[in-house]
Amino acid sequence: TNSVFFVINNKNNIFLISGNEVNDKSLGIYLDKISYINSLNEDDLNNYYFYNLNNKGFTEKGGASLGLIEMARKSKNKIKHTHLLINGSINYIYTIINFNIE
Repeated sequence: TNSVFFVINNKNNIFLISGNEVNDKSLGIYLDKISYINSLNEDDLNNYYFYNLNNKGFTEKGGASLGLIEMARKSKNKIKHTHLLINGSINYIYTIINFNIE
């Protein structure tokens, strides 16, 4: 898959921007996860993180699928996203995470 990752640093913010190719099924799952994470308050987000850490186990790659949750926890901002249909059922999704550094 084609992936991109950018870090943009300006005066008061650091933006982490990632882009990934996903099929229609994966796009729906990814968007649902972002929507759920964005719906949680700080305490619920922390509980969700520790629940996933303790109960989901690790993937074949060694992670526990905690990346988006951890970024939302650390940034204290909602995850922004957009996606484009590239070809047939292949989409490209961008996520933008803003860290305030004032």
